[in-house]
Amino acid sequence: MNWIWTKHVKQQMKERDISSSMIESTLNYPDSMVEGSNGRTIYQKKIDGKMIRVITEQNKIITAYITNKIEKYMGGLIL
Repeated sequence: MNWIWTKHVKQQMKERDISSSMIESTLNYPDSMVEGSNGRTIYQKKIDGKMIRVITEQNKIITAYITNKIEKYMGGLIL
């Protein structure tokens, strides 16, 4: 898909030290995808013992963050 990178996600990447390659890897090869609110899709990928979550709306990347709450977002499943 031809993704549109919003200003918000670019700012969040700087603040949260998330590289574009981490986001691209998550979007291209997610461990899972879940439905978010307001028709958004959340792509999830486990990286280095943590999880990156990329929130999208249609073809726009809204935001991304890294969490250690893998069990919470994977329904108790540890990959």
